[in-house]
Amino acid sequence: MPSTRIVLLGNGWELQVCTVPPHASFRWQKANIPTPPKPVRPMVEITSPLDGHTEVVPALPDSAEWDAWIEQMKMWQADSDALFEEHYQEQMDFSLDYAIVGWRRAGEQEWTTDPPVDWKPRDVLARHGVDLYDNTRLNFIYLELLDDPDTFKKSVSRIMSTAYPGGEKDTSSVKDEEVTAVLDKFPVRDGTPGSARNVGSDTRTTKERSADVVIRAGDDGGRGKASFARRVVQLFTRK
Repeated sequence: MPSTRIVLLGNGWELQVCTVPPHASFRWQKANIPTPPKPVRPMVEITSPLDGHTEVVPALPDSAEWDAWIEQMKMWQADSDALFEEHYQEQMDFSLDYAIVGWRRAGEQEWTTDPPVDWKPRDVLARHGVDLYDNTRLNFIYLELLDDPDTFKKSVSRIMSTAYPGGEKDTSSVKDEEVTAVLDKFPVRDGTPGSARNVGSDTRTTKERSADVVIRAGDDGGRGKASFARRVVQLFTRK
């Protein structure tokens, strides 16, 4: 069983809540959110005026290719964000079902991991055409554990903060030394490391190069654990 923390709800329930592993978050997202393909950074061909040597290199800021790519990235990000929010409810279902390991009434000793065998939602829901989940456990979480409208938002916030610890932290900033470290991984040309080399008219500031590193360093569609966790927590706590 994964390690858990106890989360107290305002309606008399105590929950055992575990963190959602990065791999589980990533696999769920990959299976359920059809993220559009990320635009590839453009490459351009340059020729040395000294020896006529031709080389293909990444397009630089302020070039037509760069500007077009930036516009494509903006559209891609907007589409990705829209899809992420469109699947808000499914994300919540997955996160709650995974993170809530067990529950008990305050003061009781034993933890329970599944609803009682004879538990079922009230018939009034079916009479009024309310669709429920095939997942009985998820129905129990929503209808019993999170039944108090006055504490619902606060309860979900506590659960998500435990399931995705640090999920609201801003991970977008990059330190100068991290920029240099990334640039130094590029091939050495003429004995000059990447961090000290300019190609064409690259006169960017450290801040501008940092932004470029953030874009290029993004993995799996720019939706690693930190991004996924931060978005999940923000979505849940503002609803």
